[in-house]
Amino acid sequence: MRFFHLIVLFFIIITILTGCGEKGNIENHFHLSLNGESEHWEVENYEVKCTPHSFKAGDGKVTFKSNETMSSDYYKIDVHAVIGEEDKVVQAKSVSGETNLEIIETGHTNGDTYVNRDGEPITFNEVSRIYMVIEWRDHEKRKMMKETIDLKG
Repeated sequence: MRFFHLIVLFFIIITILTGCGEKGNIENHFHLSLNGESEHWEVENYEVKCTPHSFKAGDGKVTFKSNETMSSDYYKIDVHAVIGEEDKVVQAKSVSGETNLEIIETGHTNGDTYVNRDGEPITFNEVSRIYMVIEWRDHEKRKMMKETIDLKG
C-alpha cells in the first residue's frame, strides 16, 4: 500500500512540475459561438477559436429571413475582427453563378494566431468587435445589396 501512495505522489509532483512550465496565458485561449441578425439575414453558431498558436473562424450558418425562395448570381461574405484599433478580415467567401441564398454555410478558415503591436498573441480583451458584411445581387431590385451584422455571444 505504501508503494501505491508513493506512485500517486510521484504522478502528482510530475503533473505539477510540467504544468508550471507552461507559458500560455489563459486569456490567449478563447472559443466563441456567435449569433446576429440584420434586416434580411440571420447568423447562427459562427465560431471563433483562438490559441497562442492558431486561429480558426467559421462553421456558421447564414439564413435569408424571407419566406420566399431567394437566389442570386453573386454573394460575398467578409467577417471582420477589430483587434486593438485595427480592423482585420478574418474570413472571406464569395460565390459567382446562380445559387440559392436561403441557407449559406460559411465554411471556415485556419491559420496562425493574430498578434498585437508587441508581437504577443492577442487576448480576448483585445478583440472589441466581430462583425459580418454580406453583399449580394438582388434580382428583383436589380441592384447590389449590402448589410452589416454585429456578431455577439
